[in-house]
Order: sequence, then C-alpha cells, then structure tokens
Amino acid sequence: MSTAEPILPTAREPSRSPSRLAWLIDRWTQRVEPVLERWSEWLNPILVKESRQALKSRQFTITFTLLLVCAWCWSFLSVFMQMPDIYYTDAGLSVLVGYYVILAVPLLLVVPFTTFRSLAAEREDGTYELLSISTLTSRQIVLGKLNSALLQMMVYYSALAPCIAFTYMLRGVDILFIALMLLYTFVISVILSCIGLVIAGLSRSRHLQSLLSVILLIGLIFFTFIWTVFVANMLDSGIESLPYYDWEFWAVQGALITAAACYIWLLIEIAAAQNSFDSDNRSTRIRVVMTVQTTLFVGWVTWGWIYIGDVEFMVAMMILAMMHWFVYSVFLAAESPQLSPRVRRNLPQTFLGRTLFTWYNPGSGSGYMFALSHVGLLALICVGAAVIQRELGWPNPRWTRPASITSRYTSMIGFAAAYISSYVGLGRLVYLKVPQRERYGMVLAVLIQLLVMLAGAGVPYFIEAWANRFRLFSYSPWQATNWSWTLYECMDKGISYGEVYVVVVGLTILVLLMNLLQLRTEIQVVRAATPDRVLVDDGHVPETDEVIKIDPLAP
Repeated sequence: MSTAEPILPTAREPSRSPSRLAWLIDRWTQRVEPVLERWSEWLNPILVKESRQALKSRQFTITFTLLLVCAWCWSFLSVFMQMPDIYYTDAGLSVLVGYYVILAVPLLLVVPFTTFRSLAAEREDGTYELLSISTLTSRQIVLGKLNSALLQMMVYYSALAPCIAFTYMLRGVDILFIALMLLYTFVISVILSCIGLVIAGLSRSRHLQSLLSVILLIGLIFFTFIWTVFVANMLDSGIESLPYYDWEFWAVQGALITAAACYIWLLIEIAAAQNSFDSDNRSTRIRVVMTVQTTLFVGWVTWGWIYIGDVEFMVAMMILAMMHWFVYSVFLAAESPQLSPRVRRNLPQTFLGRTLFTWYNPGSGSGYMFALSHVGLLALICVGAAVIQRELGWPNPRWTRPASITSRYTSMIGFAAAYISSYVGLGRLVYLKVPQRERYGMVLAVLIQLLVMLAGAGVPYFIEAWANRFRLFSYSPWQATNWSWTLYECMDKGISYGEVYVVVVGLTILVLLMNLLQLRTEIQVVRAATPDRVLVDDGHVPETDEVIKIDPLAP
C-alpha cells in the first residue's frame, strides 16, 4: 500500500489551521511590502538623517517636554480660574489664547531657527562639501532640511491637538476659526523655515554666520511676539464677524494661500541656488517661479477689479507689485553670467527658443531685461484697465472716475515703471564697473542701488533747497529725478510740467540703450554640443570603437 504525500496549502488556497482573516492579512502584506520598499527608495536620505538627529537632540527633547508641561499646567490653571462659571459661560476663547501661545513659540521661533542652524552648521563644519559631491542635488538637500522641519511641526501639532479640541467643547470659539488659525500658523512657520534656509546660504564665514544667527533670532522673537498679540486681539475682539458664509471670504483665503505657496516655492529655489556650484544654472528656475507668481497675481487682481469695479484697487495692487519687482530687479541685475559647459548643453538652440527663453538664462543683463519686461507688462495692464473703465464704464459704471483722476493714475504708473527701469539700470552699470575680485556677492549690489536711489532723490532736493536758502519751496522741474517727490506729486495734484516728462523719458531711454550695449556677450551665448563620450554614458549613442579610442587628454 503506497503512502500518499500530504497536500500542502498553496498560495492560492488558504490553510485550514489558521483563520481565513490571518491568511488574507498575510497575502495583503506580501503584495504591499514590495510597493512600500520601492517607495522607501524615493525618500530623501537627508530627511532620514535630519529627522533622526532632530528627534534625538537635546533641543527637541527640552522643547517638547516644556510644550507638554506648559499645556498640562495651562489646562488645569485655566479651568480652576474659571470655576464654577465654566459650566455656564463661554470659556473657550480665553483657554484657546493660552494654548495658541504655547504652540506658536516652538512653531514660529524654535523650528525656523533650528532649520537655519542645521544648514549653517553643515557649511561651517565643512560637511556640506561631502553632501555636494554625492548624487544628491542642492534642491534635495534643501528639501530634506525643510521636510525635517515639517516633521517637527507635525509632532508639536499632534501634542496640542487634544487641548485645542478641548477649547471647542468649552463653547465660545468657532471650529472654522481654529482651523484657519492653525493653517496660517503652519504656513507662516514653513515660510520662516524657508527664510532661515536662505539666510544660512548667504555666507560660509563663521563670524558672519554668527552675526546672521543673532539677527535671525531677534527677528523671529519680534515676529512671534507681534503675531501672537495679533491673534490674541482677534480672539478677544470676537470672531463672530468673520464672513464664513460669503464666497468672497473664501476667495480671499484662496488668494492668500496661493501667494504663500508661490513664496515658499521661490524661497526653496533661492536656497537651492545658493547651495549649488558657481557655474550652475542658478537663475532659470527662480525666474520661472517669478513669472508664475506674477501671472497668478495678475489673475487675482483682475478678478478683484472686475468684482469691486474700482480702478483704484488695480492701481494700488500694481504699485505694490512694481515695488515687489524693484526688489527682485536689484538682485537679478547683479547675477553672474558664468555657465559651465554641462549647463550650456541645455540652452535653447532654435531661433524662437532663444528669442523667448534667453532672458531666463543667468546674467545681469538678461535679469535686467527680464525684470523690465514684467514691470512694463504690469504697467500696461494697469493703464489698460484705467482706460477701459474711463471710456467704457466697465466693469462698474458707478465707479467711473473723471478723466483728470484717471490721468493721474496712468501717469503715476508710467513714472513708477520709468524710475524702476532707469535707476536699476544705473545701479547695474555702476556694479559692472567694480572689479570682479571686489564684488562681494549681492550685498555690494544692494548697497550700490541704495546709493543710486538716494543720490537721485537727495541731490536735486539739496541743490534746490540750498538755492532757496533752505526755506520751504514747491515742486519744480528740477525735481524730475527725485522719484519720491515726483510720485507723490503725481498722485496728489498731477504733474503739469512737460519738462518732467521729457527728462524722465529721456533718462529712461538713455539708460536702457546703455544697458542694451552690455547685453551682447550674454545674448551670444549659444548651446554647446554634447561630447560623444557623454552621449555614450547617457545611453543616447551606442558605444563604438571610434568613440572608445578617443583620448580626452590628447592634445
């Protein structure tokens, strides 16, 4: 009699000894585990390293312990101070103020400063060079630092989430207000952490890093105090007035979140560019973010102008955007046009591509023209809106302004664009005259720009004041280069002197032509051919004997 072999359970047929639920869990684990293993390869190794160091550090232990102790003490103290009225009155607002202060200190002060020190310590100790020669890019390093900060924020939020939920049960506080308050606190904490990463990349000197640490710490303390006082005043004044049921309120929230997302993206790109090598393309991504930011801003402002129907809103927003672009242009006009051969292989090669995208390449000349094109576009949009509302009465005929007031708006926008073009161009020309070995980064460019702006406004004012024996005098064509007085006079009464228009337009055209003459070297930069050895290594060209026998050291 032959003995039959026992039938073993296969992967498709569950065994009779364990339960079917355990078998299903085992099958699901076998399918999910390879997927999780592949996903783990996508995790940033800097995130893993920074998270382990941060969560095991003495600073995090002390901060987290103090957070829990303060939350525990405030829970008992706030309840005991309001007994027995807490059963009958709305006590949620007063209790929420204390919890928010406890949460705001680590989020707005500790986490951003710790993020700054994590990157600054890498540069001070010389360990950043070891990271830069690895396969990690500068953007991955910066994102790893930022994600570690986000993880710490989540831990702090998790610790105080039950306490904040407890305030809602005490009545007197709106759950939507709590959600918006926590959301904006989180967004501001992320922005401050990104600013810390940008400041950490400004210098590699230990002494300058110490100075920057003190300045950043003082700034964070001041901002944390101002923000907590602002939120506490909102809570004390009552939150019933917030229009939660109006769609305009949520449209404004969307605009604020969009602006915050653009700034976070911009700061990440700036921090990554600062930590990259000198001849890398450190400008294109930043300028793309600037273009996207300006496009979204114009979209939101146009929607607001159509909804409100008053061109004054458009003028105010465009003046704010021009001031914003003036700050951008100061830094863009001081960039270095140096590019490595590897970066030049990715430049546009067609005529249309070079015409449209040359201004996104690094360089002071391309940066100046890039900023000038955006400022001019903002001015044209604003002037067009003013003309449409004056001539057609659209979008709201009741807000149609007289022709004199509309001309003031359009002339002020034109003067602002002309002053930005001329003064940034003059600052760039002066900066280019400084020898290359004495250009100490962006700091010198900012100082030169400030001196040019002060000279343009102060010199004509001092000369005319001296001619009038330092007595009071009114506006005259001699103040044409005085950008501050001219813009104020244009908004207040309007410019009636034709000489002012001639001087400002002539100065703008002259400075623009002088800067265009300096653009020849940057425009002539073309796409470099990719060597055969690189094509073979990348797999674009099959390896042949002709490619193998090339000696890169041969003369």
